[in-house]
Amino acid sequence: MDAYPHHYVEHNTPLLVLSGLRNSTLDFPPAAGPGSACISCPVPPVDTPLANTLLRCFLATNASGVWSGKPGRNLANSRGPNPVFRVKAIGRDFVLPTRKANPPEPALPTSPTLEGPAVRTLHSPLSPLSPQSPIFPDGVMTHLWMRKHQDLIPSVFIPCFELYTETPDSNMQMQKDNELIKAINDLKKQFGTSMSTNVVGSGSPTETNARRTKVAVIILAEKSVLHSPEIDERLGVIRRSTNLEINTTLFFLPSPSTTIEIQSFVRNIQLRLFGSALEYYRDLSKHCRRKRKNPIPLPTVPPTAASATLSDAGWGIRYEVKLGIFAEFRQEMDTAVRSYEIAYESLIQDIMSTTNSWSGRWSETRLLADILSIRIVRCLLWLESWTAAVRRWEYHVIKMRDLIDARGKGSQTYGFAAWMSTWNRVFADLLQSANLHVFAPIAPSSPNTLIPSVAPNSNMQIYIPPEKNVQYPERISPREHLHHPGFYYLSAANYAADRHARVLKYTESEPFDDYLCSSPGDELTKVDHYGIQINLFELAKKEFLAKGQKRMGDMMSHNIARLKMERGSDIDWAETSGQLKVLAQGYRQEKWIPLLEEVLWRIVECTKDGDGAQQVAAELELLSSKFLKKQGWTYDLMNCFGARRSGGIRPVVALREEDVIPFLSASYTFKNPNACVGDAIVSQLVMSSNAHKDSAPVVWSSIKITFEGSLKTIMLTHDTSAVLPAPGSSNIRYVDLKGRLQDHAVNHDDLQPSPTSPKSFLTAPTDLSLYPGETKIIELSTILREAGEAKAMAAVFEINIDEYELEYLVVLQQDDEGWTDELGIGGSLGSGSRKRSRGEVTPSGGNAAWWIKDRAGGFRKKPVRSEEPTALKILPKPPKMEIKFDNLNIPAFVNETVDVRFEICNDEEEEAEASLNVMISGYPENQEPVITWLSPNSQILPAAPSLHPLGKIPAAARVPSRFTFPTNSQPIDTVVEITVHYNLLSDPETPIAKSLSMNIPIVSPFSLGHDWAPRVHPDKWPSYFDTNEDLFTTDEERRPKPMGLTQRWCLTALLTNLEAEQETVEGMEQRDGTAIVVDGWELQVTNIGDGLQCKPLQPVSEGLGIIMDTFKAAELSFPLDIQRMSFEDRRSSFLETTLYIKWRRKTSLDQRSALNTTKIAIPRLPIYGSEPRVLAVAKRAPIPPYHIHLEYSVENPTNYFLTFNLVMEANEAFAFSGPKQSALQLAPLSKVDIRYHIWPFVRNAWIRPVLRVEDRYFNKTLACIPAGTRGTMAMDKEKGVGVWVGGWDEGGREEGDRKEQD
Repeated sequence: MDAYPHHYVEHNTPLLVLSGLRNSTLDFPPAAGPGSACISCPVPPVDTPLANTLLRCFLATNASGVWSGKPGRNLANSRGPNPVFRVKAIGRDFVLPTRKANPPEPALPTSPTLEGPAVRTLHSPLSPLSPQSPIFPDGVMTHLWMRKHQDLIPSVFIPCFELYTETPDSNMQMQKDNELIKAINDLKKQFGTSMSTNVVGSGSPTETNARRTKVAVIILAEKSVLHSPEIDERLGVIRRSTNLEINTTLFFLPSPSTTIEIQSFVRNIQLRLFGSALEYYRDLSKHCRRKRKNPIPLPTVPPTAASATLSDAGWGIRYEVKLGIFAEFRQEMDTAVRSYEIAYESLIQDIMSTTNSWSGRWSETRLLADILSIRIVRCLLWLESWTAAVRRWEYHVIKMRDLIDARGKGSQTYGFAAWMSTWNRVFADLLQSANLHVFAPIAPSSPNTLIPSVAPNSNMQIYIPPEKNVQYPERISPREHLHHPGFYYLSAANYAADRHARVLKYTESEPFDDYLCSSPGDELTKVDHYGIQINLFELAKKEFLAKGQKRMGDMMSHNIARLKMERGSDIDWAETSGQLKVLAQGYRQEKWIPLLEEVLWRIVECTKDGDGAQQVAAELELLSSKFLKKQGWTYDLMNCFGARRSGGIRPVVALREEDVIPFLSASYTFKNPNACVGDAIVSQLVMSSNAHKDSAPVVWSSIKITFEGSLKTIMLTHDTSAVLPAPGSSNIRYVDLKGRLQDHAVNHDDLQPSPTSPKSFLTAPTDLSLYPGETKIIELSTILREAGEAKAMAAVFEINIDEYELEYLVVLQQDDEGWTDELGIGGSLGSGSRKRSRGEVTPSGGNAAWWIKDRAGGFRKKPVRSEEPTALKILPKPPKMEIKFDNLNIPAFVNETVDVRFEICNDEEEEAEASLNVMISGYPENQEPVITWLSPNSQILPAAPSLHPLGKIPAAARVPSRFTFPTNSQPIDTVVEITVHYNLLSDPETPIAKSLSMNIPIVSPFSLGHDWAPRVHPDKWPSYFDTNEDLFTTDEERRPKPMGLTQRWCLTALLTNLEAEQETVEGMEQRDGTAIVVDGWELQVTNIGDGLQCKPLQPVSEGLGIIMDTFKAAELSFPLDIQRMSFEDRRSSFLETTLYIKWRRKTSLDQRSALNTTKIAIPRLPIYGSEPRVLAVAKRAPIPPYHIHLEYSVENPTNYFLTFNLVMEANEAFAFSGPKQSALQLAPLSKVDIRYHIWPFVRNAWIRPVLRVEDRYFNKTLACIPAGTRGTMAMDKEKGVGVWVGGWDEGGREEGDRKEQD
């Protein structure tokens, strides 16, 4: 756009002049001149923080430039456009341009005459009728007219004033307000009064139309209406005195106001005044149409010839251009397009077809045609008529080419190429400034949202298809689609290159066209053609990369680097070579061999006197026969010219195979996929070259082969004394290095060859030269020292000479069987991949080959039976150590110490040095057990930092070992793994290991069941009517004594040995250590409910020695007396207890096993509330006739007198003596015992005596609760209380006196 006057190409938006916010004028061109109207105001400008913020907010909305931004729809009025203003800020003085030109000076009369001066009509100073106009007398249009409406004559004028609020003096405020009112009225008068002009020679003034500029006023105040209420009244006075309307032409901004509020204030002003601005330009359009209908006025000074005046067609063009400009101001782009099209066609047919090409008017008319086309294209883009815009842009090119070929200097001149470059760049700049939404990257929208998200390079559009709502009669070519600016920048760059080429071929006899360019002499000396092309390519590159077109961006970078190199030595060679390096990487990945070759040769040329490392890398890559051979070039990597600079540092080059097009291919193959520690494994390193046939051989200084896993790094060094003869016709050379690899220790000061070999590596000297087209086979053998998996990863080929140092890393592949490739080595572009013939695989599924010699002395390939020939599985050396456990107690019980005893048996044929490692798994995290090693005499051994040493074990010797570890407090499954690590004294570098695992479940030693039942307390209950003196006494700790009722309960714990139970059920022979001896137990009360006191009656039992070796459960009874603190406490409560059992394993050994303590928590036991109950106790009579005494205890713990009906039911299984039916009255807090004598008729059976106890008042039957010893009495929910009747022998003793209920 810089080639055209900016007023011609700038977008037209209404001009808003903001006055009175600063003393100095901001970005406003002077317009003072003869006849100019000066508008001034005596009130000083406002310079407060509020005024400065308001100014910044106004200037932030300034819309100016080639494309001022397509506005959206107006929120307040959906049918109207959004307000857009070109904002200019001035001080207080403002000068409007003169409307009429100054009259010409009268000529001196040559002879006396009676006639007066001639009558002359004055016109606009920019009209072709005024002599002062630059287009007088036959010019069509000047950019100064557009400047007048864009920068000099505002559509809206806004003066800003400050309301005086410094003092509360009403007289001073009134005086200041009057000054403000006078200033506003004067400004309105200066803009609204008709301007009078004189017609020279007529002697009378002529009235012209007044200025149509809209005047609005902004009043600022340092206080708000809330702080100073009189402001509202003062604003009303100002409004009435100036005939302004609040929020229409009078706006008030108080302080303090935030920036957001001020921005909203500015937006509101623009919304209110935008309609007036549009009306201003609409009036100008009406005035222009009226003038077009009138006859053409006479010029101020008659021209010398009739042909020199502007034709009627020219005046029609002027009016149409003005109408189009005013339509653009109103944002009526369709109207503007019609006016511009009419003006353009008339300009081409009526003006340019009749104007001589050597005339200055030809260039002016051609410039106007360009401007009209630019404005038409911009309007079409504004209307989103994309294809129409492109066609209109090309239509102008076709018209200009035809006109220039017919009436100009022709389209084959450098001037036409310069214009085409400019025209393409103008279109690209227009598209870039427009920032069209159709080129914005739109990511796929989420199904849950209606608004698409924006992401870079996502669904990017590089061109726009034709509009669907427009039907084009002919087919649309791809060029007629609207592309993004990068394509047009590229076209401009190509025309700029064409311009340069035509300038270089120009001769003086040829015509030249200097439209928008220089003369031939200046074109050769003063114009930087390379800089112009580089700039255009840079712009195109930016656009292509922004749209995701990386290949086009790379092509632009290539052209930029080429132009910089062609321009000469004043460029940054390092920067250019860096750009070429990036380009080469891209072309290499895309496999563009011809382009890559061109870039590589440019790198060689660019780095001749610069970066030697890049030159070495480029020449190494150019060795590949994939590239065409350059005639006259010597391919010798060992004598790389320019690689070493005089006085410079020797370059160091590090390359990878994937970074270049390789001329070298390397593969590595193990002969066998599996081998054991101590064996020798044979492998082959095969390297091949596809360098140019006449190139010099490459001599590697060393080759380092690195492995992943347990193999050491192999380093092969070049030995000049071991150089082999050049390869023959087969191009294959074989090197046998089996058994020649030697260990080489690494010095601490030297760099280690590989992270996998920190201590040493294997080395051997050999011939490492490689001829063009040669395949070299190096066969190696290595003794395996460590078990595991190994894989050949990479080979580093090094060249270390005086000129440079090179490291070339190749990822090792297997040598494919039956592989075929153009290179002859299996390489491909940048990857070194191989291509096999179909179906040629090994029987095991592998695809590798092993080189062997045939009988004729040649070499052939043999399939390798391995799926991954570069990998090797190293198996451990078969161990002959044995681990035997001795008397291991399985399972282990919780809370005991496990004693693990075992023996290590050395079945090797020689002495070995061994150590032990024990791993115990299954424990919770961070709770691993501590292993304690013991000597044979049970002494604790010191802990070893890693492995427990055993020392040297002779052949066939046995070493006993022992360790202990504590079990977990909860049952878990554990695995104990014992590993013996040893190495034979004859081969200390080969580790051998033997492992043995044992599952040791940790279980609970007991299965606990419990029975919780009431018992009859032997003591009498206290009388309800007696006074108890203990109520007023305390114990020794000054606590009140419990005075409530005491009840006896019995907790019976049933212990079962789980292991003995399992062996009894399965019929297994009992193992030693499964029987358990219980040496003691203790019941502890851990928690009891409020208002209760518990007293265990049975002391701690020690040394009882209960042997639990069968399925039968052991019963442990714990009677407890529970007393309430108060008689009134009748609540239900609870009791929590814990049982501690001391036990040991019963073994057959002489020594006594360790004593263990198991803690068993018993579930919470209920303590029922104080309610009437019946307890039954059965006892065998001590004397014959051996009957049963059955006592019922009826308790009344309440505060009520209760009466019960008692009925004993008869039964066929027994006879009884006692009351059959009776009534029982119980006082509060009392109990009564009722005895029955039972004579059973059965033996070894249960009898069911039923005593019905019914509350006479509440009509409630009490259930009888058995309170006898477990086994003698039982309770059945359906049958009631059961009493066991055993058998009696002849001596009167009872047999089977206890029986569990069926």
